[in-house]
Amino acid sequence: MSDPSNGPLVVLVGPMGVGKSTVGRLLAERLGVRFRDTDDDIVAAEGRSVAELFRDFGEAAFRAAEKRAVRRALAEHNGVLALGGGSVLDAGTRALLAGRHVIHLTMGVEEAVRRPGLTAERPLLAADARRRWRELAQARRHLYEEVATAVVATDGHTPEEVAEAIAVDEFTMKGRVPGRNPRVAGAGWSGREGAATLDEDRPLATRGEPMKISRHPAGAPCWADLDTPDVDSAREFYGSLFGWEALQLPTGYVNFTLSGEKIVGAVRLREGQEHSAGWSVYFMSDDLSATSKAVEAAGGRVVSPPTKVSVAGSAAVYRAPDGALFGAWEPDKHVGSGLVREPGTPSWFGLSTPDTEGAKAFYGQVFGWTAAAAPAGGAAAHLTFVGGRAEFAGITGGPEGAAGWTLHFGVEDIDGTAVAAAALGGTVLTPPTELPGVGRVAVLRDPAGVTFALVQLA
Repeated sequence: MSDPSNGPLVVLVGPMGVGKSTVGRLLAERLGVRFRDTDDDIVAAEGRSVAELFRDFGEAAFRAAEKRAVRRALAEHNGVLALGGGSVLDAGTRALLAGRHVIHLTMGVEEAVRRPGLTAERPLLAADARRRWRELAQARRHLYEEVATAVVATDGHTPEEVAEAIAVDEFTMKGRVPGRNPRVAGAGWSGREGAATLDEDRPLATRGEPMKISRHPAGAPCWADLDTPDVDSAREFYGSLFGWEALQLPTGYVNFTLSGEKIVGAVRLREGQEHSAGWSVYFMSDDLSATSKAVEAAGGRVVSPPTKVSVAGSAAVYRAPDGALFGAWEPDKHVGSGLVREPGTPSWFGLSTPDTEGAKAFYGQVFGWTAAAAPAGGAAAHLTFVGGRAEFAGITGGPEGAAGWTLHFGVEDIDGTAVAAAALGGTVLTPPTELPGVGRVAVLRDPAGVTFALVQLA
């Protein structure tokens, strides 16, 4: 059996005429990889068209040739691969697709009959194409669903739109670094991009007010994701704890959603990277080039330079003078977290640093944040981004060599949530404690050993 960790980046399956070849070529171009179609492989190997193979040798002979072509392609090809509509009929092929990033392209029968060339060179649709197409699509649907990790409805969309939407989810961020490795997630096809509403002139609301975000203000925290050795465990733990739904993208990346909005993401670390496990935070940038220059001018370092992430946007990773890693995101199609400051969403950010004054100066220079004294007994300072009415983060003193950001998820009942986390296999490192000027906070560790925090805002 072939190794799912090797082979195609993306495999496209679906009924005849759905556009696998056209979308596949466009997608491969966007991702900068090669495209391959097993029907083309069959024609090249057999020296006959698909229609001729059906006519001269019958469907059984064609399926045998198809099976051989699929096996070869899965073993040899590392780009975008399109399979014939009936390839999933073979149980061996379905077994080979297990664990791979398989996208099921769908369309309704009305869309199918509108598409030109549906019956051309398609022997199975030679008579009464509409009825036969419906029968085949229905008969094979459960097989497509069996192998698919994502479903993309193509009805009413051009091939360019479909390829673009898939490409947003297909990126793998380059320049990942030793230690913490921030990533930025792509916007899923089924996400409600643009559905969120926020007045362009309105700053973030006062702490505790639920908000849907259409664009984060510059300098505001806009995304977080989890590098973990066990994505399945993370899905179970965080999904049970916060009510998140998990949308696994074709790359294996997972978008966690709440009320239909993307909240944060997760990615599985490769073997040997377990030490890199942790939550990573990203801040909004209107101009990553300018942000990179500001980081260097303030004494920080560019770890991963601005990198275009398909049509989702661009990302960069930086290291502050105290050693804390953080990311910045310049959005295009993916705006970041769709909900903030409500239960189950990013609601507070904590920076531990051995140099609180230096941190205030650094982030002030890079993002324009304002630092204000926190109430007695709390953090060394609270932070506000430009145009924000609410404090979003706190700076506390910490040991040398351990500077970093801690993500706090909002909860309504911090005591009950801490108990639930422990019952789910997590560990409570610091029980719920009053943090002056913020609310009650608790620090936890998930089953994979990743630290995060809860906050019940005051």
